[in-house]
Amino acid sequence: RSGRRGAVPACDLALATAVAGLAAAHALSFLDGELPASTGVRWEAALPLLDWRSERIGPHADCSCGAATGTEGAGASGSVPAQDTMAG
Repeated sequence: RSGRRGAVPACDLALATAVAGLAAAHALSFLDGELPASTGVRWEAALPLLDWRSERIGPHADCSCGAATGTEGAGASGSVPAQDTMAG
């Protein structure tokens, strides 16, 4: 073997592919003007059974970002009408 061993072991290829597909689907949902299922939650996936779990994450009251103060402006596209995102 040449080179040093990485500090973090590589992720399983099947799990990485599943997570990439889920991320792409959520991004497309956002681009279509809908809030994806990943909004405000943390998704966990485990092999070998591909068990998907979501856990709601609320804003931290002591954070200076202001997320805990209100929901004004929450939404992917607001009041903008939906558009087609696929050519054809």
